[in-house]
Amino acid sequence: MSMIGSGHADKGAIFGFDDLGMWASSTGFNITPEEIKVIHDALNSANLEKLQSEGIFIAGVKYVFSNKGVRSLYARKGTEGVVIVNTAKTILIAHHNDTMIAGNCSTVIEGLADYLGSSGY
Repeated sequence: MSMIGSGHADKGAIFGFDDLGMWASSTGFNITPEEIKVIHDALNSANLEKLQSEGIFIAGVKYVFSNKGVRSLYARKGTEGVVIVNTAKTILIAHHNDTMIAGNCSTVIEGLADYLGSSGY
């Protein structure tokens, strides 16, 4: 299963959930340590005030926080957006551009998270 190869995301990254180290990233999708720390903290908290007031920054771009699921965060900037999903050992971040359907990106990322989870990640 491929995040980018699906055609429903144009950029993506995988980080370790515990150490926040980058495992893989699309070329030019430069998510900073500070950005991944905010994402990690949001995934571990029910308090969404910071995300709601300040948004989510990914690779230097501000996205408006739109929703939080059990293991996921969703944010948008116009018609593009990001889907963030965590597993026991990873944080997956996928970006969809304005020609892609957000729901399809979400389905692919959630499916990849399910696969990684069933593989011990």
